Amino acid sequence: MFLTKISGMGKITDPFEHEIQGEVQLEQLLNGKIVVKISSLNTPYANDFWKRNRNQLLILEGALENQCKFRCDSLTLTSISGAFGPIVLCCSAPYVCFVNKRISEYVDIEVSLTNFRCKLRKSIEFELNGFKCKLEKKSLPEKNQKLAHARNYHHPIVESTLRVNAVKVSEIEQLEKFIDDVILQLSIVSRGSCFITTICIIDGEEKLYHKMNTPELPYKYSSLENLIHDEHIPQFLNQTLTPLQNKSTDWKIVYICDYYFHSLSLSLLWPMSLGILTALESLKDSFYENNPDEEEYGRNRMAGKISTAQVTKMSGAVRDYVIEQICKQNEKLPSGKKIAISDAEKADFKAQIKGLIQRPSYKSQLVRMFEQLGVNFDLKNVEDIIRVRNRIIHTGYYDAEGFGWREIRNAIGLVEKALLCLLEYTGEFLPYNELVWLTPNEDAKEETLQKNHQ
Repeated sequence: MFLTKISGMGKITDPFEHEIQGEVQLEQLLNGKIVVKISSLNTPYANDFWKRNRNQLLILEGALENQCKFRCDSLTLTSISGAFGPIVLCCSAPYVCFVNKRISEYVDIEVSLTNFRCKLRKSIEFELNGFKCKLEKKSLPEKNQKLAHARNYHHPIVESTLRVNAVKVSEIEQLEKFIDDVILQLSIVSRGSCFITTICIIDGEEKLYHKMNTPELPYKYSSLENLIHDEHIPQFLNQTLTPLQNKSTDWKIVYICDYYFHSLSLSLLWPMSLGILTALESLKDSFYENNPDEEEYGRNRMAGKISTAQVTKMSGAVRDYVIEQICKQNEKLPSGKKIAISDAEKADFKAQIKGLIQRPSYKSQLVRMFEQLGVNFDLKNVEDIIRVRNRIIHTGYYDAEGFGWREIRNAIGLVEKALLCLLEYTGEFLPYNELVWLTPNEDAKEETLQKNHQ
């Protein structure tokens, strides 16, 4: 099943400047992967070229019938065919760029998105950072068949486009970071990693630049309802873009989201729990690193029902007792083998014991973080999540069949709420539970929802 299929004339060149010329066919599959085929009538030379360059990076150059040039600098050979006709060399490419020479002052930027879908509306228009944008469902032939194929085999497909209108040519490079941030926002919306399959620079109806990308990571098709419904997407994008840009690096939001997305793409409890618990750990660590007022609490202060005075008294008693016992054992050692403990070493040891006793519990750190972020949570759910986490870390297994599913679902819900609070979103969202998983009859359900919406 193809998203794009075009042809032209071109050549492939190896690192030794040997080349093979012929008709080039460029195909982009529905999941974004790019396949390049070049035909050659010179069978012996083509066979030799294949054997010599199976592990080499090759350069593809050529032009379409309309003189639009295309190029790729990282082509790799994958197969060879054609025993009774032209030899066809098949290649994979991370990208292919198409360029027309004509330049305009204002252009539109359009990207095709894999793994993102608008549910109820055919298009969503909004303004973001001064840019007029439009999210739109991509019209695909045999749509129902392709969607069913994607869901059955769990691979992502291209379903939507994002178009940014009336962009100055001089601002295109600056727009790249903006689009990357919007893609991360849309990934959070769709509860799965979205990536750009094609990028086009368009003047009217003419494509001045067209780049096809092969997805780098093998993410599965997102089988979940969107976290944010279509009607609230403009509000989500406007409210969360600036916080995302300001916090992205220091808060390691990309890594937190990456662990979170991976956990949602899995169906087994073990890897799913590892992904979401890692996301929760990264979130907690980032919270205390980026809140100086909270860092002391996160690292040093005792939480819970024990007062500071009680902690001081208890830690002092424990320190003195431990040091006393070490000194007593020291006196019992044979002559000449006594361990000399200096006053400085005793002071250092006391400090370490104090830090160990006063270290806050994992539960108190999570509760404090959720409270400060403004997350609405149930303390019992947090305790259950911690119990599952401790069992995974300290024993490496679950002790009962089915144990852990509810707790891991609750952990996913808490991470989602914390992300939304962190990004300062105040609108409506769909809480995570077993009902957010799409059903096999989702196509019929989606069509019904669209009719009701209209």
